[in-house]
Amino acid sequence: MRLTMVAALVVALGTATPVLAQDAGATHRLELAQRLVDLSSGDSFEKLLEQEVATQLAALGDERTPEAVWMRANLPRMAMQMVTRLMPELATLYADVFSEGELEAQIALYETPVGRSIANKSVQLGVRQATILQLAMTGYLEEVATKYCAEFDCSADAAAKAQSR
Repeated sequence: MRLTMVAALVVALGTATPVLAQDAGATHRLELAQRLVDLSSGDSFEKLLEQEVATQLAALGDERTPEAVWMRANLPRMAMQMVTRLMPELATLYADVFSEGELEAQIALYETPVGRSIANKSVQLGVRQATILQLAMTGYLEEVATKYCAEFDCSADAAAKAQSR
């Protein structure tokens, strides 16, 4: 019995060490990933975000409607809050995807002048890519809806009948 307990303890300790080492490695990768996210967001991330929000608000025109006034008063703050909440999620994703060496290599790049330039341009590129993706997704969803409704009845009457079932 005593031999079984000693053997179980040895096995438990032997398997706990790799788990603890993995946890320490994961913690270190997350720290590196957080540093990478900070560096890769560029020197002027907040300024670029403000510019993008301003561009969106400019599309509202010079309207003085309560809706436009509300958007101008609230959208910049809400966009910054969204990004602040998003950053830790990005760091977790980076830590899951990249090895420690890959994270360190990217950090080394982004700490150079060329890397900082790439980071700033990557943020601009990301904003442009998001616009392209949004337009593509809108077109795709419109096409799906059009073809679906050509095949099936999408009228308001059909929707009401489906809900009453």
